[in-house]
Amino acid sequence: MKYEFFDANLFPELRNAALFDFPVMLICSDAWNNDLNHVIVFDVRDAHFHLLQCIPVYIPNVPVKDPDFYSEYIIKEEHEIFTSSTAQGIVDWMIDYMTHRDVSV
Repeated sequence: MKYEFFDANLFPELRNAALFDFPVMLICSDAWNNDLNHVIVFDVRDAHFHLLQCIPVYIPNVPVKDPDFYSEYIIKEEHEIFTSSTAQGIVDWMIDYMTHRDVSV
């Protein structure tokens, strides 16, 4: 999915906000709310895939109507959960996590 606000850090008022700045992401959560949410990105700076935990920080006045773009919230990376040099590495980690996590919580 394309992220509408990947360039928000370029605005002088937001320069130090450290907002999420990837133009394309794969959303791994079923809903955005005040809980933590997960996305996968490919970072060309280190040539790795990253599974990130993100939080919504602002609701835009008018979200984009194009279904190819995510614009419900401006988001911020909270921390990196896992990184891999291959997409398969991320997939394997997620399968292992889903298989072994405590679903009773």
